[in-house]
Amino acid sequence: MSLCGKYVTTIAATIWVAAICRAQQPFDLDPSFVTSIGTQGVGSIALLEDGDVLLSGTIRFPGDQEDRNTARLNPDGSRDVDYPFGTYGGGKLVPWEGRFYVGNGQGIRRIWPNGSADNDFAGLNLDPYIYLLQGGDFHVFPDGRLLITGTHELSDTVRGYVGLYNLIWITAEGRLDTTRVHRKCNGGLDTVKELADGSFLIGGGMTQYDGYPVGNIIHVFADGSLDTSYHTSVIWNWPACFYPLPDGKVLCGGDLVFQGISDTLHLVRLNPDGSLDGTFNNLLDLERSYDQDGVAPVTSITPLGADRYIITGFWDRVEGNAQGGIALVDTAGNLLDDLFVGGGCGTYWDGFSTIGGINGLTEAPDGSYYIHGYYHGYDDGTTNGAMQRMVSRLYGLDVGVEEAGDVEAVDALKVYPNPAETWAALTFVVPNDQGRTELLVLDLTGRNVWSKQVSGQHGQLILDTKDFAAGNYTVELRSDGRMVAAERLVIKN
Repeated sequence: MSLCGKYVTTIAATIWVAAICRAQQPFDLDPSFVTSIGTQGVGSIALLEDGDVLLSGTIRFPGDQEDRNTARLNPDGSRDVDYPFGTYGGGKLVPWEGRFYVGNGQGIRRIWPNGSADNDFAGLNLDPYIYLLQGGDFHVFPDGRLLITGTHELSDTVRGYVGLYNLIWITAEGRLDTTRVHRKCNGGLDTVKELADGSFLIGGGMTQYDGYPVGNIIHVFADGSLDTSYHTSVIWNWPACFYPLPDGKVLCGGDLVFQGISDTLHLVRLNPDGSLDGTFNNLLDLERSYDQDGVAPVTSITPLGADRYIITGFWDRVEGNAQGGIALVDTAGNLLDDLFVGGGCGTYWDGFSTIGGINGLTEAPDGSYYIHGYYHGYDDGTTNGAMQRMVSRLYGLDVGVEEAGDVEAVDALKVYPNPAETWAALTFVVPNDQGRTELLVLDLTGRNVWSKQVSGQHGQLILDTKDFAAGNYTVELRSDGRMVAAERLVIKN
């Protein structure tokens, strides 16, 4: 039985004993997942229970004569030919009770996983209440209601909604919620993010909101009224993404211009009152050198453990070095070289301009990660997958050992209890005498945070976890520097 080219995760603590090849590393490219998407790009994805991947964007497969707005991939990345030619959406994709809300800047629909429309939702075909939906973002409440930003022409003389509105509520049936006060500003609202208390951060191109002077990022209460104590000096942004922090501060990504600051900023930290946090490295250098306008926005922020963030966006250089669309930073905003340095996504010519960037990063239930965006080719630092296009799968933190030869299954590593609070028992079995044997604990970036040499072909070691930060770790069993088995450890304290 040949296993070279595959990997073994040891959640069940079983390995295959054989000649050991090079082990895959966290966030290496998974070459078993390859799409056939040719042009345009993917704006949003959703992972389905059967391993399929639902796409929203401007998508064209070989043989297509026009762009699709939604599509579905099989677990190996190939196009699911049973999915209809998707004409709904193209933008943000949000799951809700077995269905998906999908928007495209001109409207929002609710669809089933098979691509058909959910006819219980009006799809914002709300004439005479809404004549036009332009731009913006949306938030889905647990009961299916929507909060929508953008610029909307409402015309309902009975209820008094006449003119352009920028923050509106929609019922779960897809109708204008006339029980709410809809809001106006003097520019389009865009990215919206709900905070823990039910209020919202919103980015846009406005200088006034409900007649009150504001910056381009505002804080509104749950009813849409403005928090006048919150003020940023952002005078231009495109587009923004928000990641709220436990202390009330917020990481904000985009292409941001602050009043009085000459540099365009891409990743900043805002204090609870909206002011720029001077203790954070707000000057991370991201560059889109292939584009004349140089716009290099951060499009997503994903925590990696308690002390690191993966950021994605549209750039090809970080701190002056080649690195496409993905980077790792610490909690102070400084670039880390643990992952992605010298790699990332490539660019392509879309017929009008050179484009290349990653819109977002999604963790799958099995611990792997998917990236999506507008790119051709992905380089993980060791493997350059030239045919990787628009969606790629990266190995997660539970990657195990690549192996070859006729093999025999044995128990190699067990971790109990898992999750652990104050301690964990590490039980190991080393097949045959392979020399120096070690147990290691790695954080989410693969950094060694604890190690211990052990003796014998089998045994047990008690790991004191009280001083570890809460989060996900990987326990590895190594012999003579080669990985024998690995298992995820979750620490809660």
